Amino acid sequence: MTDSKETTIAGFDQLKDLIALWSSPITNGAGVAEDNVRRGQALAQDLQKILTDGYGEEMKAVLEGNEQIRRSFQDLLQIRQPHDLLAAQTEFLALVMERVSQRAKRWSETSQKIGDCCCATANEAADEMRRQAVESQK
Repeated sequence: MTDSKETTIAGFDQLKDLIALWSSPITNGAGVAEDNVRRGQALAQDLQKILTDGYGEEMKAVLEGNEQIRRSFQDLLQIRQPHDLLAAQTEFLALVMERVSQRAKRWSETSQKIGDCCCATANEAADEMRRQAVESQK
């Protein structure tokens, strides 16, 4: 869980740095502002796709998980022997824990994708700034 939290924090830090980069003074005219807007739009589209995909995966998993939990709970209600009760309870708890684990993994993967997206956008902006710096020295 710590890795997921650290990944999320790193992703937000990268996004914060990216936003700070866009607020830097414009030295090479209006083209820089247009490039920043274009990069911002591309970042927003990429983030929207990542989050939409993540939400879709989450909803699919929730529906599947709810069905499995419903069946497991029905099995629990149909128990006739005391020794079967412990096995059914254990199976039910294992199912719930498995769902929680899978959910944490999905969110960790989504956080990683967000961080990668922000990194790529920041790298693109940095490359563009270097290119402009070289051009201004000529």
